[in-house]
Amino acid sequence: MSEVIDKPIVNTILVYEVAGQVFHRFCTEAEGLEALKLAKAHGSGGSMFTSDEMKAELVYAVAPELRSRVEEAKRKLKLEIDVRDTLTRHGVPADHDLRVKIYAAIKELRETVLRPVF
Repeated sequence: MSEVIDKPIVNTILVYEVAGQVFHRFCTEAEGLEALKLAKAHGSGGSMFTSDEMKAELVYAVAPELRSRVEEAKRKLKLEIDVRDTLTRHGVPADHDLRVKIYAAIKELRETVLRPVF
């Protein structure tokens, strides 16, 4: 008699960075959480979308709204990578809190003072 082994369900879509490029993949929730933890420890970011009992690949295939949310998460991560790389090029220390404050200041300037006038 063979033993049934419970494998974790691949119920998660992970949005992640590899060398400045943004990708997504399907994985278990535990793998996604670990990947996000490692990304944060290495100065990057990512996003994770998890379904309760369904395979993520199936949900992704049939749900256009989810695909749109994944694409938006990928765009947001790419923007964060571009900001990170620009700050690094200009010699800004890699202190996370400092970079968050600088980004917030740049965003505020862009939305108020630096708005194009028509």
